Amino acid sequence: MTRWNRGVYADAATLMLEEPVVTASLNGSQIQLSFPTVYGPQYQAYYTTSLTTPNWQTLGSPVTGDGSVKTVSDSIGATPRFYTVNTK
Repeated sequence: MTRWNRGVYADAATLMLEEPVVTASLNGSQIQLSFPTVYGPQYQAYYTTSLTTPNWQTLGSPVTGDGSVKTVSDSIGATPRFYTVNTK
């Protein structure tokens, strides 16, 4: 911390929000992606059918964090999918 004239303080801080750890489970013909949230930010699930392409599709609507575990579901299809959940 650096003190400037007239009682003004400057401090260098970096605030980062960690990406949630997602767990997947099967429920019939649905895959359920569950992840812990913190109060405030929005979480968006995405999927892709190929990890070699940069195109990820949104899965459902954004979910607002409230400190609980949230779950997003997707139907199991013929093509394998890869998932991620990001904060906004």
